[in-house]
Amino acid sequence: MKLNANKIIDKLKKLGHQIYIVTSRTFASDDNAYGERMRKIVENSLAKNKIHYDKLIYTNETDGKVKGCLDNGVEILIDDSPRNLIEVGKYIPVICFSDKTNHTLKTENMTRCNSWKDIFRVINEKNDKAKK
Repeated sequence: MKLNANKIIDKLKKLGHQIYIVTSRTFASDDNAYGERMRKIVENSLAKNKIHYDKLIYTNETDGKVKGCLDNGVEILIDDSPRNLIEVGKYIPVICFSDKTNHTLKTENMTRCNSWKDIFRVINEKNDKAKK
């Protein structure tokens, strides 16, 4: 997990934001024993890292995160995968958590952040604009 993720997510929750985790972890959306095992791994990792959330959404690799976001009313996606940022960014704003796999990526509807503190600031700015 990224540094300060749990602290910033908790701050966002206290401000009234709903935290939906959308994952396309391999096999986790499968309806079988292996899928169940993969879901347990994800859930245990989130618990171990003290990541509190309102809903955990498993998507398959074919549908990607677009369907998971749109079906659940996700308003902003935070991700580091270029594929997810490009695809989901066609429908809703995305925050790119900058890393070596996406450092040159530029796509519509995207804001680049280098830390969870940056993400907190960006979400608050977007929230303030929406209230006006």
